[in-house]
Amino acid sequence: MVQIDAPDLVMDWYVWHRGQSMDEFLARMKRSVQAINDATEGIPQEQVRVHVCHGNWQGPHNYDVALPSVIDTLYELRAGTLVLEMANRRHHWERDVFALGEHPVPDGKKLAVGVIDSSSTAVEHELTVRRELLEIQSITGLSPDRLLATTDCGFRTMLGLGASSYITEQKLHALVKGTQLANEYLSDGGPEPMKISAA
Repeated sequence: MVQIDAPDLVMDWYVWHRGQSMDEFLARMKRSVQAINDATEGIPQEQVRVHVCHGNWQGPHNYDVALPSVIDTLYELRAGTLVLEMANRRHHWERDVFALGEHPVPDGKKLAVGVIDSSSTAVEHELTVRRELLEIQSITGLSPDRLLATTDCGFRTMLGLGASSYITEQKLHALVKGTQLANEYLSDGGPEPMKISAA
C-alpha cells in the first residue's frame, strides 16, 4: 500500500495563493492531481491512497476551501482510497456533500474518513467515534468494506508541536474501539460480515 500525503491539494487555496479565483485554483489543483497520477502509474489503483487535509495547525480554518468545491477534482485521483479530514469541527458538515446525490463516491474507490481530530488534545470517546462512523456510513451509502476510520492528520503540528504520547495513544484506542462498536452494530450476524477498517 502506498499513501501519498498531499495536504497542498486543498491548502493551496489560502496558504500560497490567497486571492486567486476558483478557476485558477482548480486548474492548478488538476495539474497536481495529474502529477500524482503520473507518479503512481504502474501501481495498482487499489494499492494507492491519497491523504488530503487542511493542515493540523490549531487555528480557525475559516479560509479553508470547502469540500463541495473540490470533491470532483479529488475523484480524478488515480487512488483506490481517498483519505479525508472530517473530524475538525470546521469541516464536520462536509460529509453532507455525499448525501446530496451529486457527488457519490465512485465505484472502485474507498473512503477513509477522519473521526479523530489530530489538532485537539481532547480525547474522543469511543461512542462518539461509533456515532460518527455510523452517520458517515449512512450518509454515503457505502458498504462497510469501502469505509475506513482514521485520524484527520498526523499528531505533530506544522509548528513542531504535538500531542503527548499518552493523548495520542488514548485517541488511537478510541479510534479502534469505536470502529469495533460500529462494526458490531452493522454486523448482519452472518459468518463473514463486511467491516469498517481502522486505517
